[in-house]
Amino acid sequence: FPYLVRVRADVAASAGSSSMAAVAAASLALRDAGAPLLDAVAGVSVGAATFDDRKAFLVDLTGTEDHYGEMDCKVAGTRRGVTALQLDVKGEGVTLDDLDKALRAAKTARVGILETMAECPEADAARRGGGGTRWRAPRAEWGAALND
Repeated sequence: FPYLVRVRADVAASAGSSSMAAVAAASLALRDAGAPLLDAVAGVSVGAATFDDRKAFLVDLTGTEDHYGEMDCKVAGTRRGVTALQLDVKGEGVTLDDLDKALRAAKTARVGILETMAECPEADAARRGGGGTRWRAPRAEWGAALND
């Protein structure tokens, strides 16, 4: 596959991690465009917060949970494993046990998202682009042009 692909995701509203939603959307879009993906990729964010001396792990954080929580762990990957990980820690850090719990929660959620993605019908070949065509992005809207 001799192409470099840049995906731009514009999110109008969010009730969770927009960056992790963009991972799944990009995976589906590339599949529908005919890119030879080995596997679908999905992502999920997991946070940790303490309530009444009990630690809770929250999946698919909202902005408030992210702001007041102790950790934000974004995990992207396939059914077979993690392909990307970003960990933001606040305060005194995270124990290995907490990281293990967060990664297990992320795997469960990621597999659920991948199962939903698998139910999405593929675009038929007639709807795909011609491939190899040049397309110029409007400079005024994006501030840059592709294929310059």
